[in-house]
Amino acid sequence: GPGTTPDSLQYLFAAQDLLGGESLRSLSRHWPPGYSLLISLPLALGWEPAWALRMLSTVIAALNVVLFAACVRPLEAKPTVVSLLATSGFALSPGVLSISIMALSEPPFLACLLGALLALRSFLVSGSRAALGVATMCLACALFTRYSGIAFVGLVAAWLVFMQWKASPQRAIL
Repeated sequence: GPGTTPDSLQYLFAAQDLLGGESLRSLSRHWPPGYSLLISLPLALGWEPAWALRMLSTVIAALNVVLFAACVRPLEAKPTVVSLLATSGFALSPGVLSISIMALSEPPFLACLLGALLALRSFLVSGSRAALGVATMCLACALFTRYSGIAFVGLVAAWLVFMQWKASPQRAIL
């Protein structure tokens, strides 16, 4: 099965409590509810807990590789050798592999951050407010998954203020 830790079990028990009609109060204040809610989805379909955790870990690991590849791909149509090597390095790095085989909140958090980066890249290129909205939702999900996501929310907010100031200093101050 997937690697579990005491933290993993807290997330799993909270997901089971949620499906049993209880609230997420069993989850300590140290753990945000996002990963428990994610775990509850396959459990609601009747999947056995170990299988649900294993499938979630597999799907999220694959999603992280795809999102990373999209982030490092050049804006042109074809990926370059450098982007392929970077993606391979990411996918096979000991850090990514070690968190991907564990039932922890880091992989979905990473997926949310990579999604936000990809959407911000799209916003930067196109100026699309929809892309900015997607980035905002991804950052909100990151924060809902790991409280450390607040640092990225602050960073993106500061970046947006800077970009607005650069475009129109008078408007940015107001």
